[in-house]
Amino acid sequence: MIGAIDKLHASTGKPPPPANFERSGKDVSARLGRLKVLVVEDESVIGWALQSMLEDLGHDVVDVVSSGRAAVAAAAEHQPDLVIMDINLGQGLDGIEAAEQICSGTSATVIFVSAYGDDATKAKVDDRVPGALMVTKPVSPDAIRGAIARAFSHQ
Repeated sequence: MIGAIDKLHASTGKPPPPANFERSGKDVSARLGRLKVLVVEDESVIGWALQSMLEDLGHDVVDVVSSGRAAVAAAAEHQPDLVIMDINLGQGLDGIEAAEQICSGTSATVIFVSAYGDDATKAKVDDRVPGALMVTKPVSPDAIRGAIARAFSHQ
């Protein structure tokens, strides 16, 4: 019997995702339950889209903020399991600086969502926020689900 995902990929001519892709995301969700997520994004439309994606994936978005300073304060207040963090936040703390502060004061896992996917940015993230994952914009629900599964696969 062919599943709905397989039918979709067969009809579009696109190869299906790896066999364990969806299963791993579901296993993580089942094991961890609903994650408390803080979204940090200075573009309100993108912040709203991320919130919607995360809620559709079954997670609780505790806040959506648009600056590094607000991110640090919201993380201290809400103690999220996960922070979805943009890198370029305009003036003040950038996303990497905010993530450093958040990680030093909470047990939150950080996933960066950014248009900046170049090697220099990745190296800066790896150096200053070890273990953080990056997803390049534009973001899809599958990319977010996969990143969450990878980020929490060791737990």
